[in-house]
Amino acid sequence: MLQCSRLPYNERCHKLLKCKHRCPGVCGDVCPPKEYCQVCCEEAKKNAEIEVFELKKYRNLDLNKFPIVVLGCGHFFSAKNLDKHMGMSDAYLINNETGEYVGFKSFRQFASTYPSCPLCNEPVRQHLINRYNRIINWARHEQGSRQFLSKGLSALQDADSKISVLEQNLNRSREVVFSRLAAYQNQDLSVPLKNEVEKLLKMCSKSSDRLVATITKSSNDVSKSSQFSMIMNDAITACGRTFHGRKLPTDREEYVISAVTNARVTLGFRAAGFKVEYVILAHALNVSRGLGAIGSLTPIQVPGSSLDGRCVSFFEVGRNFINDCEAAKLPKIAVEAQIYFAKIARAFEVYCYASDIDLTVASNILVEAEEFLNMASFLITNVPFKNANLFAVIVEQTQKLLKQPWFEEVTAEEVASIQQSGPSTDAYSGNWFMCKMGHPVSLFPFSGLYLRTDSSSHSQRLDPTTSLPNVLNVVSNSRA
Repeated sequence: MLQCSRLPYNERCHKLLKCKHRCPGVCGDVCPPKEYCQVCCEEAKKNAEIEVFELKKYRNLDLNKFPIVVLGCGHFFSAKNLDKHMGMSDAYLINNETGEYVGFKSFRQFASTYPSCPLCNEPVRQHLINRYNRIINWARHEQGSRQFLSKGLSALQDADSKISVLEQNLNRSREVVFSRLAAYQNQDLSVPLKNEVEKLLKMCSKSSDRLVATITKSSNDVSKSSQFSMIMNDAITACGRTFHGRKLPTDREEYVISAVTNARVTLGFRAAGFKVEYVILAHALNVSRGLGAIGSLTPIQVPGSSLDGRCVSFFEVGRNFINDCEAAKLPKIAVEAQIYFAKIARAFEVYCYASDIDLTVASNILVEAEEFLNMASFLITNVPFKNANLFAVIVEQTQKLLKQPWFEEVTAEEVASIQQSGPSTDAYSGNWFMCKMGHPVSLFPFSGLYLRTDSSSHSQRLDPTTSLPNVLNVVSNSRA
């Protein structure tokens, strides 16, 4: 435990120096060398002015009332006088009658300048003089926090810029892939074209992995650089103990170091990691859906593990991260994560439809996503933060996205097929049918022809990958 967790004493030390004279130092601290004995020391030390403000010489000092403190630079002063220079009254509660230190003051109440010798300005060495460790530790904490915040925010801006570039590159690459395959619907691909598409998808995967590794490394570096503050905080807040019979206060809430500054950076890097995973996963889901819609007869290898497993992992990470943001009172980061969670939840539902995966998990995730968006709306309304109005618009748009019915494209061949196989009766003239569960299903033109399923009603799926004449096997010929 750090020595800054104890209260300093003002009494003279009762130990003896090697010269057999009583120690001139303060009780509870390291005894000075015998060269500082008031009886044995050389004349130069006896004539040293050790009262910074009163210019009193060492030979005339009553050590029983005013013991001394020897600094690492060799200069020495009375503890009472040096305490004033160090700002001890800003760090500790003092009994006005006895002058005894009786408690801690909040860290926010005293200055963060690094303590130094009044004569030579050499910094006071930590743990050589335990008396001032609390002030030294806080000064180090403040200096470290400023550097940590400056470097951390700069690194976060760099990471955010790289994520934006990655997102743009993935979007362009996806457009190139789909444009190259558009003319090959339900056809075999040539070997060169297949290799070209797979190579481009691999390049996207590698660039994504590189950015994830970069952000992960930066996040780990940031965590290591913040360890001193965490150790110091733990030492201060866990020091409810008895020291030489002096009971320290048990209620230490006012002494806890504010972790908001460090949390902004550490959680900021976690936010960057979550955002890049969102960008990569959204790209993968769009690629999967696009390739399925094109329906090429030649299978294309897409890098990465199964999308359903990646989505489930993304949601688990998202839950924990959002909870941590709320605990740290960082609403902006929490709201942004909730939006990413909801968008992937919607894309995951579409993926489950298209891949014939059980919709139970996707349906539960959608409910959770709606709850997160409601929480985001609450935070935006009740906890002001920068660009809250912009986030309010995005949250509202995402809420509408979750409520939209799901559509799957119907190819021209399927349109012709259903026109040939469908009976020429009024029962089909409106393109509305009833599914087995009694819910309406519509086939209607909307920038092409789409199959609509009311996913909010039930999880039974009309397979859009099956030709539409076979879809008629699961709908009745009665008009809705």
